Amino acid sequence: MDAEQTISIKFHALPHSKESESALISALMQEPNLIADARAKLPPAAFYHEAHRIIFERLLEFHELSLPVDAVMVTNVLRDKDLLDKVGGPAAITELFTFTAALTNYAEYIRDVEQRYQRRRQIKAARKSLRVLEESEPSDTEAPAKAKALIEAAMKGSTPVGPDFKRALLSAGSLCAMTLPQRPGLLGQWMKEGDLGYLFAPRGAGKSWLAMLIAKAISEGAALGEWQGGEARPVTYLDCEMNLSDLRERLAKIGATGEALSILSNESLFRNDLAAINIANPTHQAALSAMLAPGCLFIIDNLSTAQVGIAENENDAFDLLRPWLLSLRHRRITTLIVHHAGRNGFMRGASRREDMAHWIISLKDATPDGGTTAFLTTFVKCRNCRASEAPPLLWTLADTGQGIKVTCKVHSGPEAMLGHIRDGVSSASELADLLGVAVGTVSKWAKKLQSTGLIRKDGRGYAPAEPSPFDDH
Repeated sequence: MDAEQTISIKFHALPHSKESESALISALMQEPNLIADARAKLPPAAFYHEAHRIIFERLLEFHELSLPVDAVMVTNVLRDKDLLDKVGGPAAITELFTFTAALTNYAEYIRDVEQRYQRRRQIKAARKSLRVLEESEPSDTEAPAKAKALIEAAMKGSTPVGPDFKRALLSAGSLCAMTLPQRPGLLGQWMKEGDLGYLFAPRGAGKSWLAMLIAKAISEGAALGEWQGGEARPVTYLDCEMNLSDLRERLAKIGATGEALSILSNESLFRNDLAAINIANPTHQAALSAMLAPGCLFIIDNLSTAQVGIAENENDAFDLLRPWLLSLRHRRITTLIVHHAGRNGFMRGASRREDMAHWIISLKDATPDGGTTAFLTTFVKCRNCRASEAPPLLWTLADTGQGIKVTCKVHSGPEAMLGHIRDGVSSASELADLLGVAVGTVSKWAKKLQSTGLIRKDGRGYAPAEPSPFDDH
């Protein structure tokens, strides 16, 4: 026999048990409290079958978001992520939920899945070490040590340290080469599908009126004032403050009578023997998520009355809402949150909630004494467009007796600039961007305001000549 000969190795299927994996997934679905234990003992890669691995990853997400686990929710999330077909469709989810798995045998299921996973790791390491030896040069004295290290590492086992983030890692080149759909515009240049934004104002300034007008416009795919319309979308308006009769009167006055706009109010919940909504409650978050269609607009009016148990001025308290709001974004749901302004004129509460926002609209009462209802809107944050594409607007709402007539015009000129300076905007370039004019025009208006004693030079910028209620912030 030759001293050297070719060795043919036939590799069999790697160790796995579809039955154990199904039983474990079924046990986790039946008793979600076990998910935390499973996460500590198994990584998603422990599941040999892709369908089980995908479902296990979703169950971990549900646990992280404190969402209840049921067949409908799991199916909806998989469908939204285009993963439902990969796991075998709705029937496969139902089968796992109804799979006969004895919860008393949970420890055995997880042990069997973990042991088979470790054996697969060891076999793969052995194969890799063999390749290292086969492909190395005889002069490579480090190859045996490398092969041995591979085997030793696999024999030590592994402890899950969390999600495999590397799977989602993209190089700049691969990201630039990806075909990604553009986010459709819903209203003006500033609102796009999947946005999170805020509309804030002092009490009684008209923020609910504007929120309802936005809801009507998007449900009809229509323009609103200076904001051009986009594709019509279903809208869910969550009102946690007004009576149903007042809601009906307002909707009738603005002509919002279409079926694409749905109203969910606390009074309606009470009439149906349901508890008032608390968006800080994970169970209520899950129920709202199941109700909302991907791509819709969801309006919460307002933040103070829609949540219970969140310390408004503590940044960490926002963590009760953050994962849920992010999950809505991933489902292409646009969320508009109506909120109150503080005494300093800025949005009330801790600042962390603003970090995720694509845009923030400030609304201020501009109604003359005894005159027609009017308010001024200004973007204090806008990621989706330049400031000149979302200028301040002056709105009037005239009650004709037959309905509300809405008029809107760009708020510009020296008076508008004075308002921005009183709000803390000082540089000529920032004022020019906000007002959509040239820096030279800002200088011209500034001279006029200085001559009347309303503003003064402050270094290279401008400041109010007299203290205003917005200076103390």
